[in-house]
Amino acid sequence: MAKFNFHVTRQEFQFILKTRRQILFLSEIQEMECQQCKHAHPANNIESDVREKVRILNKYYHTRVNETTMTNQIVDYKSFDSDISNHLPCAVSLIASTNSDEFSFATKYCALLQPDFYPIYDRYVWKFFSLLNKLGFFDKKTKKKFANVNRNRSAAYSDYIDIYNEFIDKAGIKSFYKSYREVDAYIWGAIRMYLLIEKKSKYSNISPAKHWLTTFAATLLANLMSTAIWAIISQIKF
Repeated sequence: MAKFNFHVTRQEFQFILKTRRQILFLSEIQEMECQQCKHAHPANNIESDVREKVRILNKYYHTRVNETTMTNQIVDYKSFDSDISNHLPCAVSLIASTNSDEFSFATKYCALLQPDFYPIYDRYVWKFFSLLNKLGFFDKKTKKKFANVNRNRSAAYSDYIDIYNEFIDKAGIKSFYKSYREVDAYIWGAIRMYLLIEKKSKYSNISPAKHWLTTFAATLLANLMSTAIWAIISQIKF
């Protein structure tokens, strides 16, 4: 980490989470609906229950997996409940059998069930980690783990978890984060806010026509200009 220092303060972390809830309120509603679906359809070995969870994750996370194929893969995975209860990385790897879309979906399915043990893979978060890696944030030995994830994500989920944990530790988040899901909300929330302001709301769920959004975005930009994460995100090519 000699080349680049990145440290998140508790105040920055909480500010971004709070702002995310305010400006991306639709995402919060979607998250609530996903949780309701999980509780209404808890089984992972019953086709109808699994299909509902697959459907709602596909809808809100835009993972583009084939619902029938993915449902069958999960139902046919006989030791899934045991593996995910024991927080095994193979729960993701065995669901994501073919491509990167399935890998992203598999992390989100497992994170829905066990958010404290399964970090989500998202291409924007991965771009963020990759840039930090190029800037010398991660240990040299971690570069091999980045290569493994880039080569075959499904087979390298344990490496992805190690990268995620190293970020949490070195960014100083370990003392105040609650779960992987909260860290994901922090990183993704900051990226969404950056895109909202810099890309003229292209990736926002909220219409830029609302008068309050213009004022809020200007205030947000002024506050985020001094944060570490804003400096990193501004360098990513989206």
